[in-house]
Amino acid sequence: MGKIHTWPAIFAATVTIGLLYTICTLLFVFFPARALSFFKSWFHGIDLAKIASGAEITISSFFMGLLWAVVVTAAFTLLFVWVYNSCMNHCERKGWLKKE
Repeated sequence: MGKIHTWPAIFAATVTIGLLYTICTLLFVFFPARALSFFKSWFHGIDLAKIASGAEITISSFFMGLLWAVVVTAAFTLLFVWVYNSCMNHCERKGWLKKE
């Protein structure tokens, strides 16, 4: 088992979330009813149509949401990498894992 390298992990996670955010936005723009139905299954049957604003998605709101999704993902990935690598160091010092 190796340590996780911070920047490649952040890059991979933020690109993944950025793509997911973009696909989700496109689904809501082009297929709003089907998108709400699809995500209803993810949220244990909560009727998202009752809380959907119906507001049009603008270019600026898309990019603001994308920016925040990427920033939050980067922050949590950084935290994850730090915790994971700290745990790996601890386990290696205790002799529970062999150093590579």
